[in-house]
Amino acid sequence: MRNPRLPLALLAAGIVLLAWGGFRWWQHSQQPDYRSMTEGTVTSRAADGGDLQITVNYRVGSGTHTVKGTVDADAFEFQGRAVWVCYSPDDPTDASLRLPYDPWCNQK
Repeated sequence: MRNPRLPLALLAAGIVLLAWGGFRWWQHSQQPDYRSMTEGTVTSRAADGGDLQITVNYRVGSGTHTVKGTVDADAFEFQGRAVWVCYSPDDPTDASLRLPYDPWCNQK
């Protein structure tokens, strides 16, 4: 004898699987654009009030790139005048600067 609840159970299982798949797809689409990080070399700096306008060279693979940015002058001095460059692995010219105590590249 056939169980009358079987089609209903299969329908419920299908809905649950579809909802789970939709949730996983949505979750994957919400992932941030992961960025890589490399050490930079400051090639020029100019005071701008309490900030510094700096130009930094950095190396990705066999290429050398340049990025300009603004950092807090006191934080730059306190953190050893070191600067890191966050860049997109897909486009190394898409870069930004971070100081050693700043949040990691992939954090908001």
